[in-house]
Amino acid sequence: MPLLRCRLSDRQTGAGADGERLRFVFRNFPIATSHPHAEQAAEAAEAAAAQGRFWEMHDFLYEHQRHLETADVHAYAEELGLEVDRFDRELAEHAHTARVREDFMSGVRSGVNGTPTFYVNGKRHDSSYDIDTLLSAQELLQITLSDEPGKPGSSCTVLDGLVGAVGC
Repeated sequence: MPLLRCRLSDRQTGAGADGERLRFVFRNFPIATSHPHAEQAAEAAEAAAAQGRFWEMHDFLYEHQRHLETADVHAYAEELGLEVDRFDRELAEHAHTARVREDFMSGVRSGVNGTPTFYVNGKRHDSSYDIDTLLSAQELLQITLSDEPGKPGSSCTVLDGLVGAVGC
């Protein structure tokens, strides 16, 4: 599936001790019809990613998803110690809109219609998404990847999670 592009960024992380076998790759899928601030929240997470703090902002936005006005998001950036002027400028200029839209459209093309949605090595995973279940799915698929998706090689599985920055 075209969705399984591994982009090296701080949005990509290993899953605990199993990071050698399972790698989580995040994609934005803001559902603005259900969550009016979802797109701004996704852009805020990407602005934080530009400063190496994606996961911290992602977690903050998720924990405070009822408070996502511009002033709220600004305060979260301050609390995380981001360069706030840069963060605010990137949000105001919508510097990360293309990235968010690219992730969203990739999800649409792959049949995603809600969040969270997971793919394990290109196959949609509709079961539980706790670490043990995901590792079992990987073992059942008996697929290995090298650094190039789709090519046999190492024992790392790509877990692609399409998770809206807010309102899962």
